[in-house]
Amino acid sequence: MVLHVIEHLDPEVFEWSLLEFHHILETINPKELVFTNVTAETDVTKLEPLGCALEPHRLAALAERDRAAFDARFGRVCVLDPQAETALSPADAGAFDTFVYGGILGNHPMDGRTGRELTCHLTAVAGVRHLGEMQMTTDTAVLVVRRILQGSPFASLDFVDFPEATEMPFRYLRAADGAPDLPRGMLEL
Repeated sequence: MVLHVIEHLDPEVFEWSLLEFHHILETINPKELVFTNVTAETDVTKLEPLGCALEPHRLAALAERDRAAFDARFGRVCVLDPQAETALSPADAGAFDTFVYGGILGNHPMDGRTGRELTCHLTAVAGVRHLGEMQMTTDTAVLVVRRILQGSPFASLDFVDFPEATEMPFRYLRAADGAPDLPRGMLEL
């Protein structure tokens, strides 16, 4: 089983974040999703109904505290960082057990925030890959990783970039109807 870890780095779990997390769970089992760095009781209350594991500590702190327990739980870790030198490919399916996403609202244009807030803290315990040069929402990144691990090269994936309907500067997978694959309720926010 592949684990997907979202390192919560925003000041709170926003309503749009919850929509993204529900969208992820339409594709993967809650047992495959872990949220780290969830400390505020209000955020715990929002995330608990999803049925995913919640961890109050940052992933790097878990590795520092007990490396053997970290390795047993997460195995071979890959941080997804837009500034990584190497793209994730289907060949990586057997190379990693856990994929880590920065649960942060990205800056536009991108300014290396994932590297500063996540990647630099995990270099001793993780490999690093990117998903192309354009910023994606967390749910899109999880869906893209899943497709790549199932054998679809990144170049074969069909995207909608900066869809007008969202007014957000992100890349989304294209749904079967040609529209961006957005979480239910996102356009109503």
